[in-house]
Amino acid sequence: MTSSRPEWFCDHCGHRNQFYWSACQMCQTPNPNMPPPPTPSQGTSGAKVALGIFLGFVAMCGCCGLINMSGNKATQMISSQPPAGEIKITNPSAPSLTFQERVKQASPKENLENGKRLLKNKPSREQAYQASTHLDAILPNAPEYKEAQQLYKKSQAIEEIYRQKDKQELKRQQQLEAAQSAKTTQQAKQLQPRRRSSIYHWGPRGGCYYINSHGNKTYVDHSLCR
Repeated sequence: MTSSRPEWFCDHCGHRNQFYWSACQMCQTPNPNMPPPPTPSQGTSGAKVALGIFLGFVAMCGCCGLINMSGNKATQMISSQPPAGEIKITNPSAPSLTFQERVKQASPKENLENGKRLLKNKPSREQAYQASTHLDAILPNAPEYKEAQQLYKKSQAIEEIYRQKDKQELKRQQQLEAAQSAKTTQQAKQLQPRRRSSIYHWGPRGGCYYINSHGNKTYVDHSLCR
């Protein structure tokens, strides 16, 4: 069986080549019957075509080497690429928006919904603070302002509860530290050697006394004379 497509002869050297060869096998002169490759301006660069072949959107004929687009996916893939000469630059390390910046950019409705969501169930201290920030960002001219103010008071009350807990915990810690300090001081005094005071004296019968301002003896506990 002969091929339906004829062989071609090179205009430069006269070599006979198969019809699907893109260049002469002797002198590499391009096949004049081969369609030109797609240009970058058409949005089908070699890298894009290779990607399409890998994904199954683009097929290459085994006989003639022509590129065939299969379905709309290939068209979408090619059209989604930037035009020739245009470079799309993305910076994955670019800093994301802070919480305060996200609140400012959000609409009053979004801030109200976020405030409601954060105040559900038993909000933590951080959730109450975030809810207050969302609700406080709603301006008086917004339709959501009145409802936001009611929720804002609730969030402030929750934050006040946490502040009172902090004060109680701080007071308890201070009391524990004061009790521990007093205990340590008392133990240190007990470990110090006792000195016998010069104003106390042992009596002839074993009593401990001192001479008062009237010149008389005043007996006291024996421990003062030890």
